[in-house]
Amino acid sequence: MLVYDGLLRTAVFTFLICGFTGVAFSEQTTASFDGDTSRLVRQGDERIEISFSRSMGLFNAPVNVRVDDRSFSFDGFYVEFNGERGGYLTKSVSAAMEKDSVRVTHLLEHPRLPSPIRVVVRVWMKENDKAARFTIATDNGERVHLDRLGIGDHHGAGIAPKRMFVTKLFVFEPPIEPFKLKYNYNCLRYWCFTMQNGVTEMVGTDSTPRGFDFDDKTGTYDVHTYCDTNITYTFVFTGKGPQEAMSHYRSTIHTPAPPTLSQLPGRVTIMTGYPIRERYEDFLDELTGRGVRHFIWLAYAPWPGDRKLVEPYGALYSIYDMYTDLFPEGPRKAEGWTREWVRYESPGVMKRGYWNSTRCLPNLYIPMANGLRRQGTLGRELANRNFLRTPITELYNLKIFKQKVQPTALYLDVHASLLPEHYYDYRGKHYPLSEHLAQERKFFEWARRFLGNVPVYSEVDCEPFAGLMDAGIFSPWPVPETIGRSVEPQSLKAAGWEYYPFLDVIHRERLLNSGAGVPFALSDYNATNMGLAISFGRPQVISGYPGTPQADVGGRVQLYYLSSAFHRMLDLSRMERVDFGPAVSGDGDDIHRQIATYSNGARIWSNRGGTDWGVGGLTLPPNGYLISGPENFRQYRARVQDQTVEVVRSGQYDYFFAGKPFDFGPVKISGAVAVRSPSPGTLIIYEVLRGGGIELRVGQLPRTVVGQKLGKSWILLTRNRKVPLRFPDIRQDGDTIRFDPPEMAATVGYEIHLR
Repeated sequence: MLVYDGLLRTAVFTFLICGFTGVAFSEQTTASFDGDTSRLVRQGDERIEISFSRSMGLFNAPVNVRVDDRSFSFDGFYVEFNGERGGYLTKSVSAAMEKDSVRVTHLLEHPRLPSPIRVVVRVWMKENDKAARFTIATDNGERVHLDRLGIGDHHGAGIAPKRMFVTKLFVFEPPIEPFKLKYNYNCLRYWCFTMQNGVTEMVGTDSTPRGFDFDDKTGTYDVHTYCDTNITYTFVFTGKGPQEAMSHYRSTIHTPAPPTLSQLPGRVTIMTGYPIRERYEDFLDELTGRGVRHFIWLAYAPWPGDRKLVEPYGALYSIYDMYTDLFPEGPRKAEGWTREWVRYESPGVMKRGYWNSTRCLPNLYIPMANGLRRQGTLGRELANRNFLRTPITELYNLKIFKQKVQPTALYLDVHASLLPEHYYDYRGKHYPLSEHLAQERKFFEWARRFLGNVPVYSEVDCEPFAGLMDAGIFSPWPVPETIGRSVEPQSLKAAGWEYYPFLDVIHRERLLNSGAGVPFALSDYNATNMGLAISFGRPQVISGYPGTPQADVGGRVQLYYLSSAFHRMLDLSRMERVDFGPAVSGDGDDIHRQIATYSNGARIWSNRGGTDWGVGGLTLPPNGYLISGPENFRQYRARVQDQTVEVVRSGQYDYFFAGKPFDFGPVKISGAVAVRSPSPGTLIIYEVLRGGGIELRVGQLPRTVVGQKLGKSWILLTRNRKVPLRFPDIRQDGDTIRFDPPEMAATVGYEIHLR
């Protein structure tokens, strides 16, 4: 061990003689002591150096960063115990070289705290990434609580931001107003910024932060955490831009994907609020009659037998449930409620939830779901917090759901929208922040297994739940000025901003979120929201929620066809990077033009700007996009001639949309149609949006061959009915088949056999 206390001891000389002032951990990473300086270096395509004083340590002391010939510093870390932010004196600092790291032990004193306070920091780098890690241990017993741990101010030339990636969905361009962003479900545990000096810094923590503070005038780039006694801060420094930083940061995360994640690619969620036979028989028939398959039927009012009604279409039947809230009184009261079940936000102060419910202790989620909880979770909510019990109310917990409903997916409302935080029980016992997430993980894993290996997803795509849940859904999509929660408004302001899939670019391989834009579930096609979902690599969410008219089935079916095939093609591939396309001026790049690259080779060009963008021979209008993928997958929304058209060419189906008659090659149509070929020479043409006459080109449509002749054909109607379609209403001229939509409003498609 090496110890520095103002004198070099014999062990130091031995080390320096044997190691020539340093010890090599690998061919690329070294750590060394040079007098009072501790230095860690990663030598690869860039030389990245971290150095600090062994006598001053890492608290309120300079940490020097050099990336090739660029350098700056930051003031190490700061701590706040028991509400005391300042007034700490450093009693001693010792630095020791360990096998693959430098360990720095600080003994601090404070006049109003038990002394000494011990803080140990382990610093290390690895050869296979550009990350410098600082693991900070602050356990000083129950009498000393860590209220805040953060990063000191930056210093040096050119440290103002040139571009910043913050929260799960924004990229900013300067000037950026100073902010103190309290952590909420729109935030991540990391952020990234490229400074004017050319260095990109990405910082994250393995503990849920309390906030992000920024002020370029003071050099403040602070991610502050609390409570947990072992917290690792991971810094990535590079001169090669934010995509390089994100790639290396992602490589430091080893959280596995849930074992059920592979069940989700290609599935569009349909949100419903009643038993199927009560309100949705015609709605379901219209959707599936127009070809909607392989979806998730999310039932806010689950009912025995409904699973069998959607399974023939390859659907998962998901129930709604949640275990965060227990009602202590009133019409929804939990039977046997006791304060022993309650989570406290501070000793003696119960944590409150929906309808003034009490929050449940996380370690009781499993017993509650396994039969203990009996309360009015499901039923009809009335005005003035009145509640009407219905037959569904008797489905009290997952144990009953498993017996009576047998779901194939589970939506746990609320869980992932709550901030992971420390808490207390009724005796005043303290539970650290990490315990909250540990108990959520146990519950999600238990529920997944208990129901028979089913996907489990939750409200809002909250980043700490990556790897716990399969997906997040129903996330609000704020603008920067409304980034806070409704109960705690917050605002971010910058000269320029755009939505950016910052959560997905790090976690997509372990978290497949659904939906984009406002509202978070759509009852009709929306070009802006659909384009946003595609730029984030997500399927849209279809609304059939109570109060939403079911009349516009066609718009919902559009959302399905534009979502399902591309999401299935992406499968579980990583979102490797999201670059920016060239600016209209030709000078630099444009955050409103985004190019996503996936690990399976797929690429998505998304035009989020206000002017056209030429890509691959196509003109992408605002909200336009081009997707290319394996096995000749191609999808686009482009301006052609005098109109905007949409095309999907995939192994599952083909889809075509044009407002006016347009010749796509395989088909000439107006309106929207989808085409499936269940067997060679058989075509199912689904009517998505009714237009004019339809022309089909034999040999250009899937599983057809030039020269095939028209055989029998039918008009497909709702309720699985069909009537013959015969000459002269359908005719063939060479390889072109023509027919007009029939008069019946119940028409959903056409079945055509070729011979």
